[in-house]
Amino acid sequence: MTLPPYIPFGGDPELTGPVSSKNAAFYCFLLKGHLDKFQASLDRYLNTPAGGKVEYKAFSDRAILMFIPIQHALTNTKERGWVGYTDVILAIPALKFEGGLPVGLVVFSPYIFVDNILPLITGRDVYGFAKTLASVTLPADPQHVDLLTLDTMGIKTLGPESQNTTMRLFEVTRTGAGDSTTWENEHEAARYLRSLIFPEGSILDHLIEAVVAILEVLFGKNALSSHFVNLKQIRDIEDQSRAAYQAVTETQMALRVWHSGGLLGLSGAYTFTLNDVPSTPIEADLGIGSQSVEVAWWIEADVEIATGTTIWEA
Repeated sequence: MTLPPYIPFGGDPELTGPVSSKNAAFYCFLLKGHLDKFQASLDRYLNTPAGGKVEYKAFSDRAILMFIPIQHALTNTKERGWVGYTDVILAIPALKFEGGLPVGLVVFSPYIFVDNILPLITGRDVYGFAKTLASVTLPADPQHVDLLTLDTMGIKTLGPESQNTTMRLFEVTRTGAGDSTTWENEHEAARYLRSLIFPEGSILDHLIEAVVAILEVLFGKNALSSHFVNLKQIRDIEDQSRAAYQAVTETQMALRVWHSGGLLGLSGAYTFTLNDVPSTPIEADLGIGSQSVEVAWWIEADVEIATGTTIWEA
């Protein structure tokens, strides 16, 4: 079927990929969640809509919280110029199965926040990223990562009498000694994280296996590519409890240039504090609550988000 041309309005915030991002910083914090809740999220948003055509399975109870300030992002709608913004992504890794066989690793992010309307609309409407508008506080000096915060619209009590206001959803604070270890490239980063854990086969060994697996998902096993999986949908205008369009999509992210990276700290160096905001039920959905961060690190790189692929649609 030949699709009709998209007709943009003047000032349309919905831009097109691929999106090339220069000087993107990734402040990454490993958090513990609940494997069953991860799987329930994958089932709700991906497996149930796809009806068995494809299946995504959680394999780790660890997730990565990433604060990603991007200094310069240029979309394929080049006449609209470039934009700087910050994404905050809560990413869980999953295995993708087709015909009962594993065919790859993906990242699913049921909670993504952004502080700029252009990547919010483009991310939601074009790619299917479940982005929400937020205000983000980042460290003034990238060499001293002591406090990162996120505020978004929410309510403290569910119900028609509650007014949505801006409130603190979560924050990450330094609570212990840092680590100045740096890496020459993404391969050294993965090797170093793996080497932190001993003896082989211990519980901590499995922890680092999870970290390395997520790194490989994010940047590709050989720093070539990775895949984010999303549920792209539009509400029906008449019966607004139903979707007029719904699709499971995957989007490739490629690391183009590695700049630098290193550890921020090991267990106890940072604390993640999640506030009770029932309109954004992270703990209920994923089992991720306030906790001591197990491993924290940073990466600076140029990355590119390609155009996506429709895996299933209705």
